[in-house]
Amino acid sequence: GKVSWMSQSFLKLPTARFGAGSLSTLPDELERCGVQAPLFITDQGLVRCGAIDRVQVVFGNRLPGSVFDQIPENPTFQGVDAAFDQYKQ
Repeated sequence: GKVSWMSQSFLKLPTARFGAGSLSTLPDELERCGVQAPLFITDQGLVRCGAIDRVQVVFGNRLPGSVFDQIPENPTFQGVDAAFDQYKQ
């Protein structure tokens, strides 16, 4: 008999959006994925340059979830572990 192969996806890869206006798609993308309390992971340099402020504006000045801003500029396993600890809380 014939063998038929079915393609299945076992890993849901994240969607990457970039370019002008891409930040404005974030609320809809989170809703589409069913994410209600995201953890925004960033470093102090991006906080100082206003990146989190711009994200907050997209959500009507009410940022859902929480922010972990202690990740090193070159992320380490320890930084990721610390972010995960905050996410679990």
